[in-house]
Amino acid sequence: MTDPTESTPPPDELRLASREALVFWVVGALVLGAVVVLRVAADVLLLTFAGLLFGNALRGAAEQVSRRTGLGMAPSLIVCIVLLLALGAGVVLWIAPAVGEQADQLQNQLAAALTSLQDSLRRTQLGHALVPATSGDYMRQATDWLAKHAAFAGSFLLGVGGVLGAVLFVLFVTLYFAFSPGIYRRGALALVPPAYRPRTAQLLDALSTTLRRWVWAQLITMTALAIASIVGLKLLGIPLALALGLLAGLLLFVPYLGSIVSAIPALLIALTVGPMHVIYVV
Repeated sequence: MTDPTESTPPPDELRLASREALVFWVVGALVLGAVVVLRVAADVLLLTFAGLLFGNALRGAAEQVSRRTGLGMAPSLIVCIVLLLALGAGVVLWIAPAVGEQADQLQNQLAAALTSLQDSLRRTQLGHALVPATSGDYMRQATDWLAKHAAFAGSFLLGVGGVLGAVLFVLFVTLYFAFSPGIYRRGALALVPPAYRPRTAQLLDALSTTLRRWVWAQLITMTALAIASIVGLKLLGIPLALALGLLAGLLLFVPYLGSIVSAIPALLIALTVGPMHVIYVV
């Protein structure tokens, strides 16, 4: 018979194994918790960054107004805010009815364009292999379902719960940063060792200037692209040029992919006009 003590690890080894197992599970729980927190906070971080971008740009515009008019920073910010609100309200009142009408038509015409594209592909040998005969039925069913539920789901989830909350959050961060940027600056400098704070302050100033110029340049580019797209599509005889042009301008804010994604609806609508119009739109 064997001695039972020979198969039992010493107490020191048991304590070491228990400690390693505890460390493993604690680290795993921390990593999992960090992933969950980052996933939940991702949208908040993106909205916060957007608010900081717009607040920095608004602060830069107010500094220009203050430098040219001699007003204080707070009155200059109020002037900029009032001008932006007036400009936004004027644009909305001018184009909102037409955009709302064309948006509904765009949804219907995109569904028809997809069906037409599938039918055209199915007439070719390669397209017939890629597009099964039943996919059209599935597409029509999906389109009908979306048409029935998009109004309610969009207005409730996106319109009320998502977009409104996101706009209010971004607006709050924008105004707070525009009126009190020093709080963020001092907080960032407090995270840096004292010896590196002067250099960090210079980098923050350079970063602030660069971001201001980028935001205003991006807004100018978006506006120019929207106007050029609207005019170009109208000259080509493409329906719903206003909605497609505004979509192209808005999606330009998304780097790299925005312009490509915004071209897809325009190409599908051009397909309903004629094959050559697709080439013209490209």
